[in-house]
Amino acid sequence: MFGGCNLIGVYGLFDLRCFKTTKVTNMVGMFQECWNIIYIDLSSFDTSSVLHFDNMFLGCSELISLNLANFNTSKAITMMHMFDRLQKLRYLNVSSFDTSNIYDMQFMFARLYALTSLDLSNFNTSNVLNMKSLFFLSSGFKSLNLLNFDTSKVSHMEEMFAGCTSLEILNINFDTSKVLYMSQMFYNAYNLVSLNLSSFNTNNVYSMEFMFANCTNLITLDISHFNSSKTLISSIFEDDTKLQTIICKDERICSFRPNKSECY
Repeated sequence: MFGGCNLIGVYGLFDLRCFKTTKVTNMVGMFQECWNIIYIDLSSFDTSSVLHFDNMFLGCSELISLNLANFNTSKAITMMHMFDRLQKLRYLNVSSFDTSNIYDMQFMFARLYALTSLDLSNFNTSNVLNMKSLFFLSSGFKSLNLLNFDTSKVSHMEEMFAGCTSLEILNINFDTSKVLYMSQMFYNAYNLVSLNLSSFNTNNVYSMEFMFANCTNLITLDISHFNSSKTLISSIFEDDTKLQTIICKDERICSFRPNKSECY
């Protein structure tokens, strides 16, 4: 609707209070690439009928503040790239989001460079199939708590935390029994000191290539339950210069261990 309208925001605030959106089912790309918008207040929007929010704010690179306080997402099924490339966004409140019907959230929170915290404790991800690049290159986060995430149906986790260069604490308890792709999952997350992957099941994973590559501050990694019998694993530990100990029972994975690291 307003995609690529770069004059929006140049002459002042963008007032959408007169909009009646009760029957709208599709908001895909509504503000995509509106580069000059600094602030959007959508608190007056009725989104109770919306099914698709994909790309809604994608590439609004100057956006600093976004008011979604009254968003009703109870019928939504896709949120791909919804907040992707909001490079200057400093605050995002998605506590009102109902994600119980969402099946695709790939790149949803990707490339958020200025955002330092995000509360996703209310997210219901029980129907999500795709989490590819969910936090891709979001370099502002120092910690993420995703212990409430239900990933029992997820098949794609590749690049999920790739490029999260400030990430020091990651709390996850993922069910990965249906995951097929984990390639570059933690690639270049070089401030991670430890990873608890005790819940991971890799029996069906097709690719783990570069999964831990350039995690240069990892010292110990327990992947004793990993199974790579069906898996591509090239460069899985590439440039992991501090990785001293790998607890692993899989000989194929151990064959890629960094120089001088112990694998047992």
